[in-house]
Amino acid sequence: RISMAICFDMDFPHFIRQVARHDVDIMLVPAFDWEPIKAFHSQVGLFRGIENGFSVIRQVNLGTSMAIDYLGRVIAYQDFFTTSNRIMVVDVPVEGVETIYGRLGNWFAYFIILFTVSTIAWGMSRQQTQTS
Repeated sequence: RISMAICFDMDFPHFIRQVARHDVDIMLVPAFDWEPIKAFHSQVGLFRGIENGFSVIRQVNLGTSMAIDYLGRVIAYQDFFTTSNRIMVVDVPVEGVETIYGRLGNWFAYFIILFTVSTIAWGMSRQQTQTS
């Protein structure tokens, strides 16, 4: 299955996680960046592929074009500002993988926060009991 997001959409994990729920294998991302932000948007956007288990092809005008597989391995890289031939041909895996994050989202982060707060509260109440 192939899906598409446009440029800045990849910066929103909750939006992209919807795609993972539909078992997408390849994400196409046409984009338009500018030089100061070229690395940031490429890295964040490609991280969504790792989180959700699909290959990402991010073709960018005035930025960094990249293709990664679902494990985050860079298959192709092209910097608009340093590459004279602006044609990028790439083969990516046609099947993605299911990831826990793609299915469940931020549950682990919320669990860690809850566990930390509970542990601190328990420790403080225990200390109060011992000193009284």
